[in-house]
Amino acid sequence: MSRAACGPTETESGAGQRGCARELTEDEQRAQREALDAHIARSDVVITTAQVPGRKPPLLVTGTALAGMKPGSVVVDLAASELGGNVEGSEPDKTDVRAGGVTVIGAGRLPLTMATAASTAYARNLVALLRHLVRDGELVLGPGCSSPTRRRDWHN
Repeated sequence: MSRAACGPTETESGAGQRGCARELTEDEQRAQREALDAHIARSDVVITTAQVPGRKPPLLVTGTALAGMKPGSVVVDLAASELGGNVEGSEPDKTDVRAGGVTVIGAGRLPLTMATAASTAYARNLVALLRHLVRDGELVLGPGCSSPTRRRDWHN
């Protein structure tokens, strides 16, 4: 596929004023859609995240792209909301296996849970480390300690 068929040429830009994106022409949109559909159809996993605050998210994965994907492929739409999503037909908080065997996951609220999950994982790691380093209420880091933190190569 030629460069021109994939989107704006080197002399054209998708940038508008002040570094914001400009709206693409119909020809640019069609070329971009065709290239994106072909690329998505070759993918086993696609994760979309494009959101526009207070507005409908842009459609990035069309029904045509989904139909071209292999059975067992998974598409996660992190932009799925009541306003729509990046994946055609995705719904918030719903998992749907399409007729072709492609799973579409509307996970628009997933980012809201990540900070909690990351904090919990970090806290569990700290507790596990402290359980290894503290015995009978005392920090054990002496020469007889089997802790990997006492290895010489860690203290260079």
